Formats: sequence, C-alpha cells, structure tokens
Amino acid sequence: MAKDYNKDLRSTILICSIRCEEAASSALKMLLRTIKPSSKTLDNKSSSLSFKSKIDLLSDIDDLKAEDYKFMIKFMEIRNQFIHNPDCNSFVDLSITAKECTNFLKTQLSNPIEDEEQNLNHSFKELFIRVLGTLLILKTEYRHGFTHEMHRYVDTKTLEKFKDIYSSAFSKWKAYKDSLLKPVYRMFTLADNSENDVLAFEKYITLEIIDEKIKLLDAISKREITEKDVFKRRVDIMENLKKEKEEVQDELTHQPERAFATKKQS
Repeated sequence: MAKDYNKDLRSTILICSIRCEEAASSALKMLLRTIKPSSKTLDNKSSSLSFKSKIDLLSDIDDLKAEDYKFMIKFMEIRNQFIHNPDCNSFVDLSITAKECTNFLKTQLSNPIEDEEQNLNHSFKELFIRVLGTLLILKTEYRHGFTHEMHRYVDTKTLEKFKDIYSSAFSKWKAYKDSLLKPVYRMFTLADNSENDVLAFEKYITLEIIDEKIKLLDAISKREITEKDVFKRRVDIMENLKKEKEEVQDELTHQPERAFATKKQS
C-alpha cells in the first residue's frame, strides 16, 4: 500500500510557505524600488533567492528585529521538515524528528489545547500569522518610503527649474498688474501697496511650483519618467561631465548677447 504522507497537512504548510515567500519577495521589490518585471532573484525561477536568503538580507539591513528573524527561521525549519522529510507526517512526528521545533512552538506560542497534535497545529498557525504579518507590514512601510522618495525627487527637480518658475510667475503677475484699471487723471501720485504686491507675487510663485510638480507627477504616471529615473542608485560620471560642458558652452555662446543687452540698457 502507498504510504499516507498526510497530504492535507503538508499542503496547508506548503501554502503557508508560498504566501510567506511571496510576501518576502514583494517587500524586497518595494525596498529595491527598480526591479525588472521578470526578476532572476525575486520571482519563481531556479535562480531565485531562497526564503532564508531573503530574510537574511532584511536582517542585514537591520529592518528585521532579532526576535522576528528567529521566528522566521523556525517557521522555515518546520516547513522544511514537512516538505522534505518523508517521516514527518504530523506534528507528533515533528517532535521526534526535530524536537527543537516543537519545543519552540510550546514555549513561544503556547496555548491551552490538551491534545498534542491540535496544540502544535494551532501554535504553527499562530507562527505563520506572525511571520506573514511582519513581512506584509514591512512591504507597506517600504511602499510608504517609496512614495516619500518619489515626492523628494519631484521637489528636487522642481527646485532645479526655479529660474524658469520665477520668470513665468513674474510675467503672469506683471500681466495681472497691468490689467488693473487705472484712473485716467491723478491729482496726486499714489504709491503702490508694496506689501500687497509681495503677497500677490508669492501666490503666483506658489501656483507655478504646484504646476511644475503636477507636470512631473503626470510624467511619472505616464511612464515618461521611469522608476529608474526617479530612484537612481548610481550617478553616471561621464553624463555629469557632458552636462557641465554643455552648460559652460551655452554660457560662452550667449555671453556676447547678454553683454550687448546690458550695454543697450545702460
């Protein structure tokens, strides 16, 4: 007769393991920001990192508490027994083949159930919920960090265009000032309300900054600006030098025009 390997229990533990592996991969993808859709290390390929390698990485960057790491390692050890050991067909068997695992369940996740098999089964479910919950919280926190970093990029890029923003705001403010009705005859010279002018101009600047941010966020959503552009982990030295060279050449090219304009104004 074929041996009964307790398929139901093994299937349950395998599904729990798959869910935890998927959560660990998703958390790391969110942490690393830019990962190919078909990843060699974080998808379901023979080259993919093991569950232990994933949690080791999270531990190395100090985003996984020592106690949480210990619980994940024990979850993995229990999973390995049920998936790879043909003699481990129940939690009672587990107490024989890997007594340290059942001792962990009894001491760290104790419960009042008297039947040993049910007791250990219940503790394992609690272990699974804790491991999965920790990984899902990490993924959520990395997602918030992802959004925060993207807005930092948008703020930085907006400030880089401050000269253009200032110029546009000034033109709009000037047009607004010129559009105001003025009396045909003035008996007395009236001074402009400079404080109100400053406040009005400040609003135009604010509007231009908001418009620039909207443009950038729209370009990101349309993927005209990719995640690799936003979350740049490397700076190309040659690219930076070429950019600096172009800026200097542009200054030299327009220098005679600026000098002529200054002379004409004087």
